[in-house]
Amino acid sequence: MQDVGTLPGGTDAVALMVNEGGQIVGESYTGDSVPPPPSGTCGDFPLTLHGFFSDNGRMVDLGTLGGSCTFAYALNNRGQVVGQSTLSEDETSHPYVWEGNKMTDLGTLGGTYGFATWLNDSGTVVGLATPQGDQALIAFVWKHGAISNLGVLPGNGCSGANAINSKGQIVGGSGFNVADFFADCDDPVEHAVLWEHGRILDLNNFVPPGYDLTLNEATSINDSGEISGFGTLSDGSQHAFLLIPCGGGGETKLCMNNAENTIAAPPGKHAPVNRSVSPVTRRSAGPRGLASGMLRHFGRRVSPK
Repeated sequence: MQDVGTLPGGTDAVALMVNEGGQIVGESYTGDSVPPPPSGTCGDFPLTLHGFFSDNGRMVDLGTLGGSCTFAYALNNRGQVVGQSTLSEDETSHPYVWEGNKMTDLGTLGGTYGFATWLNDSGTVVGLATPQGDQALIAFVWKHGAISNLGVLPGNGCSGANAINSKGQIVGGSGFNVADFFADCDDPVEHAVLWEHGRILDLNNFVPPGYDLTLNEATSINDSGEISGFGTLSDGSQHAFLLIPCGGGGETKLCMNNAENTIAAPPGKHAPVNRSVSPVTRRSAGPRGLASGMLRHFGRRVSPK
């Protein structure tokens, strides 16, 4: 066991992730006292917190976008880091990508707030950000220096992207309720979704008939297209789920083609997608705020003032 250490001035640190090259990313306090406002406003954390990157025993401070706090949410195999960092005066925060001792502000969808949740090895980043007016929180993808709105399911006000694989397939949820912060985010039910080829697909269309399960949020997708997440039974309990592309080694007898019933955003109709759904546990995933990928980050981190 090796002590990764802390950033200068800090007394506590946590390692959050490691890539295939052994590089480590985490978060560390940078002092043992609480600075006066507006500095040191790191959400639920009592002290100023920065993300760190450690390679071969050398810990590097990720820095900030001008504020007091930086949080690290994902690391790829190229040593790129994404997360959330506060701006000057700590009144809001933006998503960032960090690489080679440089932090880049990814911007928003026209508003003032956002955070990045994941990135793939090509450096494409996904997350959530506000549009103009800051009344909603919408999923985004950032690629080649440009940020794009991924959209929502018809009738929803908000959405969030949790993960992206090497093929550029993105998963998350559409329709969640954090109306205390964003007025338009008062959707009654969240649905797990897949963004692919510029379209949004409601994954509930692939739940076999008779399954008492609503897929609320997709939290991860691998390079084979297998999607994991959590859903809710009619009695309110939460269960984990696994979606397996047909022909991918799963129980193909459960595969179904619901392409005609799927909900896709314009332009045009999406190509048919065959997927099978398999509930992988009967244990509750815990409170929604802890199980949800996007809301876990939102609830734990710096929220808009």
